[in-house]
Amino acid sequence: KEALSRLHHANPPPVPPARLLLHLHTISPENDNVTWKQIMEAIQNCITERSVFTQQVMAVVLQQLVEIEPLPLLIMRSIIQVLVYCPRLKGFAMDILRRLLDKRVWTFPRLWAGFIKCCHMCMPHSFPVLLQLPRAQLADAITQQVEIKEELVSYAATHLSLVPSEALEVLGLAEDD
Repeated sequence: KEALSRLHHANPPPVPPARLLLHLHTISPENDNVTWKQIMEAIQNCITERSVFTQQVMAVVLQQLVEIEPLPLLIMRSIIQVLVYCPRLKGFAMDILRRLLDKRVWTFPRLWAGFIKCCHMCMPHSFPVLLQLPRAQLADAITQQVEIKEELVSYAATHLSLVPSEALEVLGLAEDD
């Protein structure tokens, strides 16, 4: 923690804040002789150091994290933490979640659980994102988070023209032929 603090407050910093946080997400415990817990603590320390890791820096980091292949295991955890400390980034985070849909986030069980948690945390902003999910994944998401289902059904019922027919079926709102 002290080493990170020195890095954060060095003038000029030896490593730009965004690059440091990106690097922390790409560390491999198996190869770099650290634990997941140590990596998570380092990321948390960065995110909470808001004088250095500003909202703008966090937006740049999230945008770059979603481009990394394969997706970093801690990306969803970091998105959730960023939203706790920078709630104004909710709209931006929804764009990141949409991009994760393109990467089929549901095929990565640990990331999928975080994705659903993030959507729950960001309701109702996350409803348009959730409604873009394929049928099976939408059904899974609303099964895992019952609160999402209740509020998503209400949202969809008042925005019928914007909701894909598959989503209407999953939510029990499809008209019978």
